Amino acid sequence: MLNLHILPPFRTVPLREITTPQVRRWRTDLLDADVGPATVSKAYQSSAPS
Repeated sequence: MLNLHILPPFRTVPLREITTPQVRRWRTDLLDADVGPATVSKAYQSSAPS
């Protein structure tokens, strides 16, 4: 999940600089790329701080 869906768009962005609009766009981009909704949800949950 991390290597396939999360790191590619955010690899060069410092964590503190990732904004809510960027995350929303990332989610939309995944859905637009025909990544399944369940997979997008899992990726989103994996990216959230615990």
